[in-house]
Amino acid sequence: MARSGISSRWLGVVALLGVLALGLGGGYLIARTSAGGGDEPDGLDVGDARTDEPDPTTTATEETTPVPEAVAADARAAVEGFLDAEIERDFDASWSYLTADDQEELGPPAQWVNEHANFPPIEGYEIVEVREREGRVETVTELQLDSGLNEFTGLVPARAEGIWVTTEEGDGWRVEFTESVLRPRYPSAEDAPAAAAEWARAQQACEDPQPAHDGPLYGLPVLALELCGSEGDVGAGGVADLREGEESSAFVSAFGPEVFGWARVVPITGPVPIRVVLAPIDDQWEVIGVLRDE
Repeated sequence: MARSGISSRWLGVVALLGVLALGLGGGYLIARTSAGGGDEPDGLDVGDARTDEPDPTTTATEETTPVPEAVAADARAAVEGFLDAEIERDFDASWSYLTADDQEELGPPAQWVNEHANFPPIEGYEIVEVREREGRVETVTELQLDSGLNEFTGLVPARAEGIWVTTEEGDGWRVEFTESVLRPRYPSAEDAPAAAAEWARAQQACEDPQPAHDGPLYGLPVLALELCGSEGDVGAGGVADLREGEESSAFVSAFGPEVFGWARVVPITGPVPIRVVLAPIDDQWEVIGVLRDE
């Protein structure tokens, strides 16, 4: 099954809007956080396209009409026009804001539309700064994304920083999509222990506290069943990174090696000592797996 991590192209620009690859071969570059537990990204990753089948809701028809060229008076207007079109899911319009080189590299509008099956949907944005840097104009934005986690799309965070490169071309300004960057914004790892403890107490009460993650528990979920009905105080220890090794194989199989960039592990203390693995979904930490206590 193909997976997308912030989408290969979308967030890695992430190298392009999409391929959580944001993943396609050339789209958004998405910067990934280090496996060292920091909350800020430390590098760029073109992403890993994880989606092979186009979404029927975004697939272009064979017959298409010419897309009129968008004209933006300045860099800010170009980014606003591009992002407004993305939010409206008017992908023909967003394509028209791309530079000629990007349009040639990414293909005709129909291909651009199809590739959005691999992109994390943008739900909103705020322009933070327009700046000149190293001879080019960059527009910095805070993005709100349709956050979620599953084996098909991988992890899409709730927020990301988008740095959009623009250039003056023809009668106006255009977006250099393949040169732009998306950096995921994760909640602080310091909040993970409290989320882990809340989950454990709910399990002890035989309840399910987390509607954000509706997927299965990975690792050794049977251990969580032992919490149900147990007696004694439940707490949580310090947060750590998910380590490579046999115990992480289920998580890598489900979400790819990107899991080491965002997953955190917290030990649960009390009547049933275990460790839980958490993911940053909807701007909060959610338990997605269970491991044996070390």
